[in-house]
Amino acid sequence: MSETDFEILNSSEGDVILLRYTGSDETVVVPDHVTAVADGAFINNKRIRRVDLRNAERVGTRAFSDCVKLESVRMGNVTVIGPMAFEFCRALSDIEYGELTEIGDFAFSHCSSFDFTVFPESITFAGRGAFAYTATRRADLHWMEEIPDYLFFCCTSLEYADCRNARIIGNDAFGICSSLRYIRYGDIEEIGDRAFCRCSSFEFSSLPSTLRSIGDDAIDTIRDGLVLPSGIRHIGSGCFGPEEKAKKFSIYNSALYKFRNYFNDVHQYESDDEKFYRCESYADVTVLDDETGAVTGFLPLFTDTSGDMKRIIQSAFRSDNTFDYSVLDTDVFDELGWRLSSKDRLTYMRLTRPFELSASAADNYRNYLSKHAGRIALRAVRSNDIGMLDLLHKNDLISADFIDRLLDQSISNAASECTAFLLECKAEMTVHTESLFDEL
Repeated sequence: MSETDFEILNSSEGDVILLRYTGSDETVVVPDHVTAVADGAFINNKRIRRVDLRNAERVGTRAFSDCVKLESVRMGNVTVIGPMAFEFCRALSDIEYGELTEIGDFAFSHCSSFDFTVFPESITFAGRGAFAYTATRRADLHWMEEIPDYLFFCCTSLEYADCRNARIIGNDAFGICSSLRYIRYGDIEEIGDRAFCRCSSFEFSSLPSTLRSIGDDAIDTIRDGLVLPSGIRHIGSGCFGPEEKAKKFSIYNSALYKFRNYFNDVHQYESDDEKFYRCESYADVTVLDDETGAVTGFLPLFTDTSGDMKRIIQSAFRSDNTFDYSVLDTDVFDELGWRLSSKDRLTYMRLTRPFELSASAADNYRNYLSKHAGRIALRAVRSNDIGMLDLLHKNDLISADFIDRLLDQSISNAASECTAFLLECKAEMTVHTESLFDEL
């Protein structure tokens, strides 16, 4: 390596810029007087393995992009790293850096061997996807007020993130961080589209009262009973996880009309085959009074459904923050068609939580229960659904003869709670029969 291997420009502003490296060495030490590395200076170099930038303070756009054998970089004096500067340096595993202030878009994207163990608090700007597809395991960014879009996208080794001062979590910021188990967050105001999408190892148990907007497909998993804050202004489509996951959460009455956006038909199903198993998952939504927190409604809704069904559900949300429950009892029930297990569930939910349930609708549900009592009871035993068995029992839809069959099924399934409940039902029936004989 000699001085002739470096094309250097002395700029009128006093910078000494390395324009291009033309040598063939695996280890490169940049001349001491160089203050900046130009855009694309080492781009696509297939030989370089180690580089020492000595006194350079800035690294330009795509300066080392696609240097597939690059393993080590010394850049202790660098403060500014340009967009895509080290993108696709897949072998890069050792970087010595100092007081970084700016890191451009996708600067280290696809540096799949590098684990950023320390994020300098001197960083005032980090661009989109700056650390995407890296091997980072812990991210302490507690001083940052905004987590940029795609910042840690597909960092599948990331386990911990400290974002306690962040007000905004950008689109796809932690998307597909499948190992992420702990997030420290504070007064978040905005969670972007797909911000925590497919973060299957992390469960949101609560949301901050400061939250005003949550984007489409923003969160992968929520804990049952999560409450959407009363100050929410925007609710994205499918914001509480994949359609196929069952969910139970609460919203305040003032957000009821905004919640219709949850069912925006953003997913298109192109064939009947794709719709075949729809309406198997649900979202049980409890509606709360804004002032008292008392329960004012309950919406047994379906999430993994067709666009037609989503539009039917959306039509039930009124602009005055009320809900037309008759849509559940007519249009939704009819649209379920042959999906009997989904009809069973809707019937159970409406009869046990009868908000605005008309007498005629209640009769229709009871008639449905009566018609399908045997099948529903057997299915309830197989799934250990004591609630459904209790509903059937209270409506006198489990006969004394049939209960022995149910008991046999329950015992064979080793469903102890279900067996105990059925034995209680049988005992009640026996007492009732004996009392009738006594009266006679």
